[in-house]
Amino acid sequence: MLVKGIDVSKWQAEITWSKTKLAGMDFAIIRAGSVDNITGKCYIDFQFERNSIEAPKVMPVGYYWYFRPGQNPITQAQYFADLINPVGFTIYPTCDIEESNGKSPQHITSVLWTFCDRIKKLTGTECMIYTSPGYAMSYFQPNSWMKDLPLWIAHWNVSQPIIPVQWRDYAKTYTFWQTHVGQDAQEYGMGIGSAGLDHDVYRGEWEDFAKEFKLKQPPQPPIVYPSTETMIKKLWDAHPKLYGE
Repeated sequence: MLVKGIDVSKWQAEITWSKTKLAGMDFAIIRAGSVDNITGKCYIDFQFERNSIEAPKVMPVGYYWYFRPGQNPITQAQYFADLINPVGFTIYPTCDIEESNGKSPQHITSVLWTFCDRIKKLTGTECMIYTSPGYAMSYFQPNSWMKDLPLWIAHWNVSQPIIPVQWRDYAKTYTFWQTHVGQDAQEYGMGIGSAGLDHDVYRGEWEDFAKEFKLKQPPQPPIVYPSTETMIKKLWDAHPKLYGE
């Protein structure tokens, strides 16, 4: 069974998570916060508190931190851990790295390692890295430590994602794949406050997902309600005398 999920932040506004679950989503990765690139002050995502309460009621969740390599990695890691440790999480805490902030690949690789290492010490869990093939090619130096961390690869609208060499050279693959940004969240009744929504998949089947994240119960299938036409037909077939010509 394909394990499908979404990642969200304040940009999805207030989410009705029960509808998201009914739409067939199995997991969610939620933004916890980030750091101001000018002041260096860390801040919480506007929807983190609500999402961290409501989403875990219906599906496994994880949290990500929008990382800025131009700011102190230890300060960012501490703030992130202080947010997610009290609420708990199932999926690896994630460092979302998309910006260079004018820093060199050597600097970016170094501060990313510092952040991920500190997260493991503060949470007891490996830190997953979210990146794209293009960013990794441009800003990750060759190293021997990234291969040991889970990878969440962002590569949209392709049949298979390109795995950065930092993982591929060691025969590693992704844990999660952000496949595309859909504009159908409202159309399909996913309980999302915006039309745009990031879609993700896990690399394996549900059994693999459950084993990796120590889950006991399989996800409940979404309830599919019959259409009005189907209900009328069933009534007609069951009670033909009531609807005589």
